[in-house]
Amino acid sequence: MKGEQVDFEHRGLKCRLVQQKMSGATAYLGIYPDLACLSGWWCGYVDLPESHPLHGKHYREIVGSWAVSVHGGLTYTEATDDGAWRLGFDTAHHGDTPDEWTLEATMEETKRLADQLIDGLRVKRFAAGG
Repeated sequence: MKGEQVDFEHRGLKCRLVQQKMSGATAYLGIYPDLACLSGWWCGYVDLPESHPLHGKHYREIVGSWAVSVHGGLTYTEATDDGAWRLGFDTAHHGDTPDEWTLEATMEETKRLADQLIDGLRVKRFAAGG
């Protein structure tokens, strides 16, 4: 179940935060026994334009070839309707709490991801002599 959604731009990249919510039945069945998840956790996403070298690459490929550090690692990639490639992470890992991963904290982590995707591109171009 999806909750709130927040769209913003950071350094020219479209970003999105989505609050994921879990049904009480799912938590009760033991899939996620931590009932704190019922209040929702945030996921952060950054959209890459077609010109970015990571466009179209699955997050597992990116982890091995690109220096990206984000909470819990990248956990999501998908094409968007406008041709961008969305990379994302979630804050629903063991030990995470909604109190720790607020909207504001997740937004800062999403901005940090966007910074790495922009700055990493500059480093790769410089190393290639571009």
